[in-house]
Amino acid sequence: MSIRDNINWLFQDRIRDLDSGNFVNQEEYIYLLRQTIREYQESQIKLKLIEIDAQWDLYHWQGILSRRETENLLGKKDTLLILFSPPELSPDVPPSMQNNLPIEFKSIKDKLKQFYPEKDYKYGVKFYTDYFKKPVGDICLEQLYGLLSPVPTAVFYTDITDYNCRFSLGFWNDKSDEPTIISSPLWNWEKTFNKFLKIGLNEKQSFRSVRELIIIYNQLLASYFIDTFYLSIDPYYPLKFPVFTTHLAKELIRNKECVECYFLQLKQMQEEELIILEEIAQKKGQNLKENVNQWKVLNTIKVRGDYPIYSIAIHPNDDTIAGACGYDGIQEFDIYSGELLNITMSNHHSVIAVAYDCSGESLICGGGKQTIYVHGKAKYKLVGHTNAIKALAVSCRDHILIASASYDSTVRLWDLTNKKLAKVFKRHTKGVYGLAFSPDGTMLATGGGDYTAKLWSLTDYRVIHNFKGHFNSVLSVAFSPDGKILATGSMDKMIRLWNTETGELINTLMGHSFWIESLAFNPQGMILVSSSNDKKIKFWNYISGECIRTITQKDSWTSAIAFNQNGNLLVTGSNNGTIKVWQNHSFRE
Repeated sequence: MSIRDNINWLFQDRIRDLDSGNFVNQEEYIYLLRQTIREYQESQIKLKLIEIDAQWDLYHWQGILSRRETENLLGKKDTLLILFSPPELSPDVPPSMQNNLPIEFKSIKDKLKQFYPEKDYKYGVKFYTDYFKKPVGDICLEQLYGLLSPVPTAVFYTDITDYNCRFSLGFWNDKSDEPTIISSPLWNWEKTFNKFLKIGLNEKQSFRSVRELIIIYNQLLASYFIDTFYLSIDPYYPLKFPVFTTHLAKELIRNKECVECYFLQLKQMQEEELIILEEIAQKKGQNLKENVNQWKVLNTIKVRGDYPIYSIAIHPNDDTIAGACGYDGIQEFDIYSGELLNITMSNHHSVIAVAYDCSGESLICGGGKQTIYVHGKAKYKLVGHTNAIKALAVSCRDHILIASASYDSTVRLWDLTNKKLAKVFKRHTKGVYGLAFSPDGTMLATGGGDYTAKLWSLTDYRVIHNFKGHFNSVLSVAFSPDGKILATGSMDKMIRLWNTETGELINTLMGHSFWIESLAFNPQGMILVSSSNDKKIKFWNYISGECIRTITQKDSWTSAIAFNQNGNLLVTGSNNGTIKVWQNHSFRE
């Protein structure tokens, strides 16, 4: 087999790994595959860091590898590692090769890094030319696998005698039980050297040209391998090998047919995998749409006074709904029967925001009086805002934290454990309308009248990302269940999805004809629900960006939406004082 055939064989079954899984389209399949790989890596890396003490002494790595750098490499869980070993040169290799080639090898990554950047959050590659302190071989590769097995790694090493050269590759990924080691046929570099002499190059120029070809062949093999690796887990991966070979066009002119063969092989792999994904989509692509269409109204509740429902909170026990009903206070209902359980008034001010604390024992509200009221066994106020409170959010990570967003352009963080103000966030220049804690409680998202959304760290209170792109006020924000995506809804009628790790815009969802009032991710499945003043509720597959269901209301618009913790109930509140509870039995309990 050629190197090309061997590399392709490594990935033949990758695209079929999750063929029996409960995913619904190509993008979701790829997302789940990448998540599966990432989660597996994280667990294996923790174990490997514990084992490294014994492994290090057992294989006598001192003098060959840097232990500190090895531990750093184990942290590159979302990156493909490409390691270049110094060339193994026999004593008979001419001095021009012996003296210069090891030095020139250190620059082998320079051109590659232009096409394969490490900071590419989807297709990151990290190159090393100085990881190995001396040349490595097949046996060393098998031992190295014992150290770095959780991280996808390729090691390129070259053996050169006085007239022959062999290019080798050792590789493993998350599916490997051991490294796969493959080598090219022997290349008679001396014959090529003599050809250079015949065309008029002097001896120094001919040796230089041979060394350049050795570097180029390693670069080509690395480029082809990287494309094959990422193509195996994402058929939509944009091939870079053709562009890279064009960049090396002068040096490759006499090897054009060989390079084209590799390019055609990559295109064929891509086409075959896309066909498989299309077949998967045809078989299972309707599942999510069918599930979404099973959301039916369980009961309809009319609040006392017909006040608009400004916000909704669901009790942690999933049995009670609290609606913020303006001047008619907070009204609580049994989620299944619709029975009115309690009305809590708040000193004759309009209640706009409502939330339960982590235990459900206290009901928290805020609104037109610039004050937060906590109603429970102990009743007290949290004072500090200078304008009306628009939104509340609760986090139960370490302490019970409440975040409050106000028209005074600030967000305040309160520690309910000691009933004190913990932090004031002042980076918005206009009122703050949207508010959400990340699922793990480490971040806070805010949306404001300054057309921006911001992501705050709750560790050091800095702004992690400042999301710009909306053309009007950001009214609502929501985190995906894994916290990797932030959805923002705006008065510009658009929903934008952002990567919370990189800050990059992932997608823009368009379909509403008026501003976006509320957003909610379902804890189960790939669903984002949005409501708008256009009287429509939309269900989105947030991985593909497809709107898969639209519910149109005749006489009202939905101002608030929320899922229960299990994800099998959806509660919506409207401007005409109506609360609806929707149920879907197709979701797992």
